[in-house]
Amino acid sequence: MKRNLSLYYLYGILANASMRGPILISYMTNTCKMSLPEVYTCEAVAVAVLVLFQLPTGILADKFGRILTIKIGCLILILEQICFSSANGPLLIWVGNILWAIGTSFISGADSALIFDSIKSLFTCEDKTSRKNMDIVSRVGFYSLMLTAVFSAICGHLAKINMRIPLYVDLGLITGAFVTAFFFEEPIIHSENKKMGWNKSAIHGIKTVFKQKQLLWVVFFSALVGITSKIWFFSYNPYFELVDLPLEYYGYVFFALNIFGAVSNKYAKDICEKVTGKNIILLSIFALTVPMIILGICISKWAISLIFFQSMFRGFIGPFLNTMLHKVIESYQRATILSIKSAIQQVFESITMLSFGFVVGNMGLSYAIIALGLVSTIIGMRLIYKYRKLFTG
Repeated sequence: MKRNLSLYYLYGILANASMRGPILISYMTNTCKMSLPEVYTCEAVAVAVLVLFQLPTGILADKFGRILTIKIGCLILILEQICFSSANGPLLIWVGNILWAIGTSFISGADSALIFDSIKSLFTCEDKTSRKNMDIVSRVGFYSLMLTAVFSAICGHLAKINMRIPLYVDLGLITGAFVTAFFFEEPIIHSENKKMGWNKSAIHGIKTVFKQKQLLWVVFFSALVGITSKIWFFSYNPYFELVDLPLEYYGYVFFALNIFGAVSNKYAKDICEKVTGKNIILLSIFALTVPMIILGICISKWAISLIFFQSMFRGFIGPFLNTMLHKVIESYQRATILSIKSAIQQVFESITMLSFGFVVGNMGLSYAIIALGLVSTIIGMRLIYKYRKLFTG
């Protein structure tokens, strides 16, 4: 199992690093002739497909092994990248987004479960397992974000030569992750879930999520984080265009964003050990919502700097939530529960993306950002109240 820990660094970096981020939405709207509301609708449909596949693929991972589903997922994502990089109109973007949803569903939960159970087989102490998991997840996040930052710095210049070059680079990265997956070893999975039928596994997993109040809280907070982060990602390019930021500067902004995220990711373990969970949650809500409201009200180039707060938060909240989840999930249903968690999150994402696209189409981007910020603030305050009752008494 020690080999898995070393390989996971390479796999995680290749699977998570990306070059296309700074220009993706511009590529979809300019090269592929999609309107901004259509982009949000396309993403919402893809997320809905992701929901449909999340639970079956999670059960598949727990029954037949996490490595198998990771390989299948990576192969489908290779096809997705081929569609995106060769698209000249909306059709291949839609096909690529559907493939992205299916491929991501196979990987989601399986890679996290693989590394956690690999660590668990090496350490008998639960506390050591959790600390080691957070350490590896935060390091992989750090290296992935650093590589993405370097890619982002040159992305804008390469895009001026050819908008497809960053997508070709991403195709190479996921191909590398696919090859790496063949060298993993399957950790031992508790046999209980293998004896269950598919329906029983699904029902048991859903009951577990809704029965454990702490687990349910993590699911809903993760949903809030996922929704705001995804909409932010799909709004960067339109906002840059709104304030007339030159294309070559897109990459520089993403470079800075990923550096901020990488640094906070690297020190996630230290932050989580020294700062109370309640304060981490409060800081996260502030970093998510306040910049959105200000960006919507004060439309200018200088306002772009406010999104660095969101990037810093993104760096350490992932390892924090990851560790919270694994502490309350049994090994034999780990991938299933993680898939259910992702499915619930993505139901909300799909609804929100459709709603956000509708508001953008009818009222404009700035009003949509303000509305998202205000609603997220209200939900965030409610989640902070629930956190105090469930985790601190």
